[in-house]
Amino acid sequence: MRILLAGGSGDSGARLAPRLLAAGARVVITTRQAPETLAARFPAGVQWVQCDPVGDPEALAQVLRPLGPFDAVVNLLAAFIKGDPRGVVVNGTRNLLQAVSHLGHAPRFVQCSTTTVYGHRPGEWLTEESPTNGDLRIGQLEVEGENILLEAESRGLCRPVVLRLPHIYGPGRNRSLEMMARGEFFVFGDGSNPMHHLYVDDFIEVLFRAVEPHVPSGIYNVVEDVAEPYGRFCDFLTDWCGVNRLPRVSYDEAIQSGIVARYLGPHMNQPVLLRELFVYMTSVAVMSNHKMREHLCPVFRYPTFREGLAALLTAAGHADARVRQDVSSEERQCAPNFVTC
Repeated sequence: MRILLAGGSGDSGARLAPRLLAAGARVVITTRQAPETLAARFPAGVQWVQCDPVGDPEALAQVLRPLGPFDAVVNLLAAFIKGDPRGVVVNGTRNLLQAVSHLGHAPRFVQCSTTTVYGHRPGEWLTEESPTNGDLRIGQLEVEGENILLEAESRGLCRPVVLRLPHIYGPGRNRSLEMMARGEFFVFGDGSNPMHHLYVDDFIEVLFRAVEPHVPSGIYNVVEDVAEPYGRFCDFLTDWCGVNRLPRVSYDEAIQSGIVARYLGPHMNQPVLLRELFVYMTSVAVMSNHKMREHLCPVFRYPTFREGLAALLTAAGHADARVRQDVSSEERQCAPNFVTC
């Protein structure tokens, strides 16, 4: 198989490329950086293409034409809300589709979308057929990106596999987790809202399976089996590290104190960005992953955040401080046996 990893020079591409090469695939990666600065993090078999899928679509099509046709395209272009999310999510997807569809072959197109498309949905059990919600700007843009691919499928230009992803955590991916381990962060809202998580290794497992030809086209909720209160994720981490549990901070308190900008950067002083982040971190969206389980058949290494955080913290050298004595009986019932160093 010939597989294109668009924007694959980051952490996800560095994890996925070796697996694809080991399976016998030919791997091409687009990057805006100089390839020689990235080679040390990637296996020798990767073929590099230096281009800008967002800013220069004509050049993108020109450099990809002699390398195709591709059996599968994995869109790993990163979208940051403080940058140009529309340019990346919408225009980047459109440019990439046009570049590969010109090669006269309808490739498998794996799109990394997000569960933010559902917005705040208390009391609902969400499936891929549930209507989306425009609570969040990034969710709206992701729906636009999804629709570009679904419409292209109707014209025979690609076979899309859209992965709606939750919060992905793992080594080197979450600066906020490092601060939590020192007791230096906070919890958005009261932390009672259920939230899905996904360990990065399990995310890569899903990406690897999504390029397989037998996987049906469509949208997939790529989440753990159970959504648990977001505050419980934070409490598990601080309890493990033996530091005080993080303070719960309301939206009004965040505005008055400037705590979000203090930890995450001055751009979070912008009211629009602050509201967007708070809406996301306090939203309720509980999803079914039945379709993913049936068709992608991943075997999650870390089926809940407890196993994932335990492995992450142990590898980082944090000894298990055990559950604090004042933990609630409800949480104690939910906590499995801890892994010791």
